[in-house]
Amino acid sequence: LFLLLNKQRLNCRKLLLSRINYHRRSEFTEKISHRQSQVESYEQLKELISVDTLKTMQLLGFNYKAAIGEPLTEICANAISKLGNKTTVSKRK
Repeated sequence: LFLLLNKQRLNCRKLLLSRINYHRRSEFTEKISHRQSQVESYEQLKELISVDTLKTMQLLGFNYKAAIGEPLTEICANAISKLGNKTTVSKRK
């Protein structure tokens, strides 16, 4: 009876270890596939922002100042005004 219980315990351990190893491998595989998709996205973005593409867009009349500079200026202005509002509120308290 003791040997039978010991054998069952060993089988349970083996099963548990095999399941743990399976989950570790699947997590590792998921991480690798996520990294690969990130690299692919980066490569696509890099091709889109090549020097030749940017020059061509500028020659066609794309206004970088209006497209990038103005929204970025608005975002920064909003962030600064929010910081200013927080400090005035905290000074009043």
